[in-house]
Amino acid sequence: MSDYYEEDEGFHFEPYEDELIKDYLIPELKGESCYDFIVHKNVYDMEPWLLDHNMDPFFQKNEWYYFVTRVQVSEKKIGYGKQAKRKIAGDNNDGIERGNWKANATTNIEDRKTGKIIGRKQTLTYTRSDDNPKRQKREDGSSVIVPGSESSWIMTEYMLPEGENFQELVLCKIKIIRSKKNHDHEAFTSTSTSIYHHHETVLASSSSSDQQQINIDHEINKSNNREASSSVTLKEGAKGNDLGH
Repeated sequence: MSDYYEEDEGFHFEPYEDELIKDYLIPELKGESCYDFIVHKNVYDMEPWLLDHNMDPFFQKNEWYYFVTRVQVSEKKIGYGKQAKRKIAGDNNDGIERGNWKANATTNIEDRKTGKIIGRKQTLTYTRSDDNPKRQKREDGSSVIVPGSESSWIMTEYMLPEGENFQELVLCKIKIIRSKKNHDHEAFTSTSTSIYHHHETVLASSSSSDQQQINIDHEINKSNNREASSSVTLKEGAKGNDLGH
């Protein structure tokens, strides 16, 4: 079982993608989940940097997992079908769109043992609106400066194989990619570092939009290729933790 790997001072959550489907999403859909570190959250309620993220020490730094109940776009709108609402209205209820989670291609997830398709995943990138104010309030009431182009947010939705009905409940992984010189997110960083003191992967610093896009594309490709390679990033000498499976 690859749910956890030991690194530095503790264990980090790093499951295979088929395990996310079999051991977490399906039991949650059946009401049989026995884990409490993945909580339910409306990630479409506000911008990702304003969410009061779950700082469970099992998660890697700047990475979070949530169960998310999606809202379907009206079937009456031509061309939308079973798509979920991705636009963020913002925290002021002023009707101004703050941003949008842009969906990329959807790929299948196979059971590593049987080769059977047991789920799907879709990677999304958050696109900021030009109407965002310079400072905003987070869920906990604290003020934060809106991050600039030096940081990007990636979300991966894990769901069951496509069926006739719209799937509301999905398992989401949200991750932030930032360069070394990103000073816009100082308030959020100080909150995170007070809880996490394990290994942190830092991407190469770059102020150019081209380099930032390379980082985003790399993260998406890494997510799409991970299941095909059937491998887990383990630190040398790491020990797996079964959790009873």
